[in-house]
Amino acid sequence: MLAIAVIIVSILVVAGSVMWVQPTARDKLLADLRMKAIKTGIKVQQCQIDDTSNEGRINKWTRSVMSYRKLVTNTKRSTVTIVRTNGESGIHLPEGWIWDNDIRLNSSQLSQIREMIEGFPDSIICIEFTAGYVGIAWDEHDASEFDQIALWLEQLLEINW
Repeated sequence: MLAIAVIIVSILVVAGSVMWVQPTARDKLLADLRMKAIKTGIKVQQCQIDDTSNEGRINKWTRSVMSYRKLVTNTKRSTVTIVRTNGESGIHLPEGWIWDNDIRLNSSQLSQIREMIEGFPDSIICIEFTAGYVGIAWDEHDASEFDQIALWLEQLLEINW
């Protein structure tokens, strides 16, 4: 009887270990979403941004987010990052957005993206403009937003820097 119990426990341990490393439905959804992005020419990277919540600013926390990026080859661009916040708003930005660094867009550039920013859903956390890419960081909770994210990235590429 003890031998049978040992065999059953051993089988359960092996089966449990295998099941533990299997991807969840959410993991599969994210993998499919990210693969779709890659196939459409969007680079997906994990990045760290400052936590701009009131508590995050006090404690100097950062958060890890997924950034969907379209590559560009204009090396004359400065790095500009606009981050969603629940505290103060940045100069010339819509309510709930702040500048993450000291570099700002000029009024012409800002007017081109202001309406877009105001229409962003809460899932979009950050917008990045660099010499190498434009990016939108979002929480990936609603996969149906992907097509709109891809469209916004294309629109951001068209802005004259």
